Amino acid sequence: MQVALEGSTSVDNYEDRILLGLSSLYGIELMEDNYRMLRHNLYQTFAVNYLRGLKAKGQPEHGKPKVLKSAKTIIFANMVQGNTLTYKNVHDQPIVFSEWASYKQEGRIWVKRKTQTFESIVEGEQTDNGLVVPEDSQLDLFTDFDPDTHEVKSKDSYLQYKPVQIVNVYKEELVDTNKG
Repeated sequence: MQVALEGSTSVDNYEDRILLGLSSLYGIELMEDNYRMLRHNLYQTFAVNYLRGLKAKGQPEHGKPKVLKSAKTIIFANMVQGNTLTYKNVHDQPIVFSEWASYKQEGRIWVKRKTQTFESIVEGEQTDNGLVVPEDSQLDLFTDFDPDTHEVKSKDSYLQYKPVQIVNVYKEELVDTNKG
């Protein structure tokens, strides 16, 4: 977080960089209490350091709600409860992470979010969206997705997100795949 602060040229650049750094952290915790504590502590650490950085930049110390909401979205997507040995979450479904492919546009950092199973990452499998999809399956964009936990409850489904500025990932805007 200090690197984001020292390397930034403006408050907007600092906010982009600190969120990009956060998006590179991933974790899997088996025990529910440890999982909740992991997410809580990471968010608190982020918020405290974000606000300190704003103060160092001579800005109000309250921060922007969209930055804090985006941090929470990233943490919930990247810190999951599950078993690394079985590659499954507590619902016996594949552990799913989000990849945040970043690029610059109009002087800001934008990201394209893509979901990917932990197993496909470990096994180095190349798939369209990171999820292993059986040949005979029909993909349904909205099947069994819990937006609060970011868990995909069906191995045959995945989500496609619109590219957005990193400070706006909290909106979780999906690509409309029904457009012809």
